Amino acid sequence: MTPQNMILMTYYSYIGMAGGVVGCLAMDGGREEMMKTAPVFLAGALLVAALARLALGGNGTILQSFPGGSGPGYKASPDTTGAVGPSHVVDFEDSWFQVHDKATGQVVLQMTMSNFWTWVQPGNTLVLSAPNDPRMLYDPLCGRWFASCADDTQHKLYLAVSTSSDPTQPWKGVLTPFQSPDFEFRMGVDKNGFYACWCNYQADFHIEMDGCAIPIADMIASGGPNLSHTNMFTNFQMESFPASDWNANKTLADPEIFLNKGLHQIINFL
Repeated sequence: MTPQNMILMTYYSYIGMAGGVVGCLAMDGGREEMMKTAPVFLAGALLVAALARLALGGNGTILQSFPGGSGPGYKASPDTTGAVGPSHVVDFEDSWFQVHDKATGQVVLQMTMSNFWTWVQPGNTLVLSAPNDPRMLYDPLCGRWFASCADDTQHKLYLAVSTSSDPTQPWKGVLTPFQSPDFEFRMGVDKNGFYACWCNYQADFHIEMDGCAIPIADMIASGGPNLSHTNMFTNFQMESFPASDWNANKTLADPEIFLNKGLHQIINFL
């Protein structure tokens, strides 16, 4: 990956500048990678800029800018996330699911977060009254988008997967059995599986997260996400984050890596 091939994505809040970099899309040999770099709660205009160099303080050139989703949503902090695929940029935050044409920035699909989940198949079965902590990820290996969202009033977690690399086409979803007072959900993927972590009910920082591993074939099954082969684990340290690994040659024997502050755990699940 060279600095010249990096694209920086920055979100601005509907109440003014509210933070810094959310993530960057790294384009390396035709492969696209979304890397979260700071947990900030932002929404609004999306700026796409090419970095002239990677060094701190390096000058960048804005190639294009276009409006993103704006709040308010269920709460004042919009919890903006998003992802980039081959032809689309998706804004995913408490108030909106918004799909842009990647080349022009034109909005090609937009609906409220609650309407998105009732649109997900089977239709009108995933009803969120207080959407919170949405997450969005695009996997270039299987060509699918993965979305999650918690409902603060029900303390439940929902998962959805697109049926193709086009996020405007149908999605299929499921209500998970995962439990948490406040999920703070985070997810990652590799060739073999889908991985996730979320807060549990423990007060001890060192065992404050649970998680899962699900075969990728089950997540993208034609009937929708199949959780019957979910491998659960408990008592991970707080702020654990499953790494996304887009190595197309990864084998079933290769482990998944969970990142953490000062501790990276290498685990075989599948």
